Amino acid sequence: RSRLLGAPKPLEGEELETAKVLLSSTLEELAAGEGPKFEVIKVTSATRKVVSGSLDTYVVELSNGSESKDCKVQIWSQPWLKPLGTGTNVKIYCQDDEVVERTW
Repeated sequence: RSRLLGAPKPLEGEELETAKVLLSSTLEELAAGEGPKFEVIKVTSATRKVVSGSLDTYVVELSNGSESKDCKVQIWSQPWLKPLGTGTNVKIYCQDDEVVERTW
């Protein structure tokens, strides 16, 4: 089965498990900085798109400690920019909340 070049690829198996580790570590780093603090309750789906780096998109249920919400999380990784402090960009879109965006 062929895919379009640059199209998002659904993640399964080992790739999905690796992506879940990336999601958890990114949320931990977010919480260690200026926040907010989120915990993953459930990952519904995850995709990876190769762009200038990789763009992982997750459909998840997140908890902020007092309530759970359905959210979309995007993590754009550009490892070669890490020395400049801009190697990771995370955006979190949750229902009825403002978009959270942080870069480090």
